[in-house]
Amino acid sequence: MDKKLVIIAVVLVAIVIVGALAATMMGGSDDDKVVYWTPIGPNLQKEALIAGQIDGAITWEPFASDAVLSGSATIFKWSDDIWEDHPCCVVAVDNGFLENNRDLALRTLKAHMVATEWIVDTIADPDGDNYTKLLQIGAEFSQRSTAVVNSSVSNIVFTYNITESFEDWMEVITQKYIDLDLIQGSALGTQGYADVEDFVSNYFNSSLLEEAMDIEPSSTILNAGNPVQLGYLIGDLHQFARVIANNDTLWGEGKDLFEVYGVATETSVGGPYVNGGAVMNAFAAGNVDIGYLGSPPAILNHLNGGVDITVIAQVNMVGSAIFVGEDITTLDDFNGKVIATPGVSSIQHLMFLDFFTSNGFTVKAL
Repeated sequence: MDKKLVIIAVVLVAIVIVGALAATMMGGSDDDKVVYWTPIGPNLQKEALIAGQIDGAITWEPFASDAVLSGSATIFKWSDDIWEDHPCCVVAVDNGFLENNRDLALRTLKAHMVATEWIVDTIADPDGDNYTKLLQIGAEFSQRSTAVVNSSVSNIVFTYNITESFEDWMEVITQKYIDLDLIQGSALGTQGYADVEDFVSNYFNSSLLEEAMDIEPSSTILNAGNPVQLGYLIGDLHQFARVIANNDTLWGEGKDLFEVYGVATETSVGGPYVNGGAVMNAFAAGNVDIGYLGSPPAILNHLNGGVDITVIAQVNMVGSAIFVGEDITTLDDFNGKVIATPGVSSIQHLMFLDFFTSNGFTVKAL
């Protein structure tokens, strides 16, 4: 499809989503319990709380730990307490890029896998030298203190495997979107899927992980002068594996891990991005070859907008939270309050909708 037509389609999808959200969140004036939401990027949520613009937020790490350690907020619920062991971020690849550059995609994926293993091993040895390096690298990337990074990584489960449990969760999340009318009723069929199970089994592809296992380091850069365009989120430590893989002090010879496996990379045009919906828009515009983003925006924008990507790895599980100011200590205290979310297509927004509607609240846009 012509890129201009794809961009127009994505814009139209956004209009449809906003309309659906408006319909979902409408309530009468006699509603017993109402919670309001407003979109604010996670890197700005703490400041909005301090300024009195919001009463709380749902966010990812390191921004939850940062708000708490600053003394500005307390955690009301960790995401794992709302959706137990839920997946979060994933790695996705543009299908056109994959078709024409399969070896580069596999090598990029191998670097993601090795970086994830390094993180898992390093966290398991907090007294080791690598843990100090991890904290310093995380602090430089996120522009937060090493204390915040230390707290953050204790709340995140890092993994790359696409497991049966992961696929089960993707079916649950997809069905939640359908039940909320945020995915158009005909979207599955339009994109060529028979049902939710068929969608998940095809869209989330574990076979590239198996292929990438056998990839060996390369003595040369295979795409010199034509770097892979990486999309990722601003300061997001869920996506720490990308940060570690891009670091050129850990792997010898002044190379980052992507270069060790023969791949030159660079941050995509317009990146880093505020949320996963923005990454999907960048995919649609042809600006991202391989991207790190939440699984829900990958689902939503593919089914509604036809953004032509495939999810090829997991990045993390859990690691998000609802943080609040001092006026909120119980669930009932949310009545009439304003909570920030990272944006409509984020996993945090979907979790926010699911949590409050299931607890008897009407959710309204501010």
